[in-house]
Amino acid sequence: MLRTSDGYEIDLIVDIEGERWAIEVKLTTAPTPDDVARLGQTAKLVDATRIALVCRKHIGGQGSRVLVTDLDHLLEAI
Repeated sequence: MLRTSDGYEIDLIVDIEGERWAIEVKLTTAPTPDDVARLGQTAKLVDATRIALVCRKHIGGQGSRVLVTDLDHLLEAI
């Protein structure tokens, strides 16, 4: 887990097959674009190549680097 003094955070940092995933878990069905943007900014601190915002609903990919999804779809992706 990583948490900065200004409130940015990453719940999990996972290295899999040459990619570093920054993963944030939210208990919502409707994450906001700001949630994704904050995760993206924080992911830069750990040189993450992929980011995933895990929530209660599969929303899908936002480009090749970003995934907003439920846990089942995240596990399929990694």
